[in-house]
Amino acid sequence: MKTPSVSVVVPAYNAERHVAETLSAVLSQSHSPDEVIVVDDGSTDGTADELARFRGEVRVLSQANRGAAGAHNTGFTAARGTYVARCDADDVWGPDKLERQLDVVRRHPEVDIALGAAWVFGREERLFAEPPGEGILDERAFRRTLYRANVVCASSALIRRDLFEKLAARISAGCSSTPTATPRPGRRSRSRCVTGPAPSPWPGHCWCPCPRATGGR
Repeated sequence: MKTPSVSVVVPAYNAERHVAETLSAVLSQSHSPDEVIVVDDGSTDGTADELARFRGEVRVLSQANRGAAGAHNTGFTAARGTYVARCDADDVWGPDKLERQLDVVRRHPEVDIALGAAWVFGREERLFAEPPGEGILDERAFRRTLYRANVVCASSALIRRDLFEKLAARISAGCSSTPTATPRPGRRSRSRCVTGPAPSPWPGHCWCPCPRATGGR
């Protein structure tokens, strides 16, 4: 099977301290993304100046502040890839993150979401989130796990775009006007998830919801 195309979505709000490092890691992947979309969610600091350094390499969408979900939804809606990988503007991918996940979905086209573990580095070193097991997960067991605890680092997720579109349409037609940008596997989505091993505990091989960006958004 041909390797599917992938879009990367980076929501950024007052992210001038870290967004350049985030984008450098995204753009230097061993498998280059087909497009990189940065959503500047009404930043009031120097985020726009940092993004200008990547002119020609990323597509910047600017909007009034709508919060994290609104920024992700804008990016996912604009994405053209078969899969969409999200990466927050203070997180860092390991250099072969996309290559490893795309190899899995190429070999297992039934997979809708690929996930990985995450390592915190900076002020402390520790495992942040680790999905329960490796390989294709049992849908029911994974759903029960998600109800009990957060075992997913959002910036590790690679999501089939048409799954997001189906869920967004369903939620918008129901009780919510702001669907989440990371679909939760569940009874209605019929999604298949696959996870990979935990990253090595050093910054070159980790995803980082990093404590150096105290307070996040």
